[in-house]
Amino acid sequence: MPFNAKTFRDQMQYGGARPNKYEIQITPRENSFFNKTSIEKTIYMANATSVPAAVIGTIPLPYFGRMINVAGDRMFEDWNCVIYTDEDMVTRNAFEKWNSMMAYTDYDTNQEHGPVSKKVNSYVSDVIVTQFAKTGEAIKYYKLINAFPYMVSPVQLAWQANDQVYSFDVQWKFDYFVTNLTPFPTSSAYATGSLVNTVQINSQN
Repeated sequence: MPFNAKTFRDQMQYGGARPNKYEIQITPRENSFFNKTSIEKTIYMANATSVPAAVIGTIPLPYFGRMINVAGDRMFEDWNCVIYTDEDMVTRNAFEKWNSMMAYTDYDTNQEHGPVSKKVNSYVSDVIVTQFAKTGEAIKYYKLINAFPYMVSPVQLAWQANDQVYSFDVQWKFDYFVTNLTPFPTSSAYATGSLVNTVQINSQN
């Protein structure tokens, strides 16, 4: 294909989607581990993340010394986000509490697992990642279904750590995700909506 900058410009008519225009919203089904303040803080303090990967396993089939690959089962890789923390420690405390309520960090107790561990729906949340246009309008949504933070990363402290802001990684497990061009409903006690035009990616498809 001959080089033609005008054709490329015509195809990139909106100037390209920007990976720094996004927000994360956590929508817990119960407010025992993540309250409204924590939800609002996380929207502003989520410094980095990714949209979830769409991954299908493959099955290699040998035949007469050659390999043929066929599509296998749907897989869902861990999802990660990076969270800023202010001196009120709201975000760090919220994720530590959430993680601890599934299995206590304090082993000097007569119970190993927290109260929310009795029912799986008590500690999972749907997490919505919204992508924005340069003009500020929402143009793409991802929702991670039944997510929970299985790892809250350590934070390196050092006397020479000048000109830095305290932040930490959170790694999540989730069952599957759906993606959409319009807003999702939420099962959270703090917001509602309506669902249309959804593309669902799960282990049943």
